[in-house]
Amino acid sequence: MNASVRRIWLLLTAAVVLGCDSWDRDVPGFVVRDSAGIAIAESLKPAWMAGEGWQISTEPILDVGQMAGEEVYLFNRIRDVTRSGTGNVVVANGAPQEIRIFDSSGAFLRSIGRGGDGPDEFGRLAAVQARAADTVVALDVRRPRILAFGPIGNLLWSSTLATGTGSSMGSPASLVDGSFVVGWVANEREVLTEFRARPGTIFQWMVALVRYTPGGLADTIGVFAGADGAWVETPEVSERMVLPPLGRRELGFSAHGAQVYVGTGDGYQIAVYGLGAIPERIIRRGDLDLSTSQAGVDSVWNRRLAEFEDPQARREIGALSSATPYPEQRAPYGDIVVDSDGSLWVAKYRYDPDPPSHFDVFDPGGRWLGEMTLPEGFRVFEIGKDYALGVYRDELGIEHVRMYGLVK
Repeated sequence: MNASVRRIWLLLTAAVVLGCDSWDRDVPGFVVRDSAGIAIAESLKPAWMAGEGWQISTEPILDVGQMAGEEVYLFNRIRDVTRSGTGNVVVANGAPQEIRIFDSSGAFLRSIGRGGDGPDEFGRLAAVQARAADTVVALDVRRPRILAFGPIGNLLWSSTLATGTGSSMGSPASLVDGSFVVGWVANEREVLTEFRARPGTIFQWMVALVRYTPGGLADTIGVFAGADGAWVETPEVSERMVLPPLGRRELGFSAHGAQVYVGTGDGYQIAVYGLGAIPERIIRRGDLDLSTSQAGVDSVWNRRLAEFEDPQARREIGALSSATPYPEQRAPYGDIVVDSDGSLWVAKYRYDPDPPSHFDVFDPGGRWLGEMTLPEGFRVFEIGKDYALGVYRDELGIEHVRMYGLVK
C-alpha cells in the first residue's frame, strides 16, 4: 500500500458459562464443556506437531487480472469471488458494477448486469453465489435486493429486502439454502452524535446480523459489538473518527451449511448460531495474553510514523497518537472464514488494513489444529477442499483473482 493511501486510511478510518469439564484424554489441551445445551470447545495448544499441518502452494494455480488490455480482465474494487460446481470462477466487480464469469483456466465467459436502477442492474453489488445449473445469485445492498440470473445471464427473479437505516458492513456470508447474512450498522447517526460529544472515548459500533432468504424473508440473528472507534479532536487535525491502535477492526462473521459463525473480539472466542438466538457452540483458544500497554501502543504509532517523510503528515500522526485512546484489551483476531469442510480459519490480528496472511485453523469440532500462512497481500474469500480463492493486489495496485492449491 502506497504512502498516500496509508495516510488516508489512517486519518479517516474510522459469557464464560461454566459446566462440567471433561478434558479429552486423546487430545491433550482440548476440552469440551456443556452448559445449558451450549457446547464450549476450548484449546490450550495446537494439535499439529512441528512439521505437520496443511500445505498451501507457493504459486497460484490460477491468476486472472492485468494492468491493461481487454476490460473484462481489468478489475476494480472486487467485492466477492466464488467458484461454481463446474469449476467456473464468479467475480463480483465493484467498478464497473457487474458479475464476470471465467472458466477454470481463467478465460472470460460472460458478464452479467451493470450499475443502475433497472430490473437487472445493481445499486451496490456486494456478494454472489454460484448455484446449481450455472445459476448465479447476487446481493445488492443499496436497493436492496437478491437477484438470480440464468446460465446466459438472463434475470430469473428478484426479491426486495427490508433493512434498517444503517450502512451495510463487511462481506456478506452465504448459507446452503441460498440465503445471505448481512451486517447492518445499528443506530449509525445516533452513535456518531453521542460520541462526538465525548471525544477521546472508545466506543463500539453495534451491528445487526440479518439473514435474508431468496424469498425476501428476514431473520435477525442478533445485535453484536463491531469495530472500536474513538472521536478525536486536536489543533493539528480536524475532528474525526479514528480506529484505536490494537482495537477491534470489525465484527467478524462467516457461514457454513446452515450455521453462522460470529466473532465479536470479546476474548478469543467465536460463537456458532443456527436458526435460534442462542449459540449452539462456542469455540475458544485459551492461551493468549490480550493485555495492552503504552509501550505496545507506541510501537504501533512508531511503525506508522516511519512510513512518512512529509513533515506535516508526521505532525498529524504525532497529534493523533497523543489524542487517541487505546483499549485495555487488544483485539484477539481479525477476519474469520469457514471452509467447505467446516473448518474454521481465524486470522491473526493486524492493525494495518492489508489482508491477513496468518490464520489459526480449528477443525469442525472446534479443536485448534495449528497455524496456516497464506501468501502476503492475498485476501481469501473462499476455501474449498483443495484450494483457496481470493484477491491479490500487486505492487502497482492491480487486482488479480487468484487461486492457490491446498493440501489437507
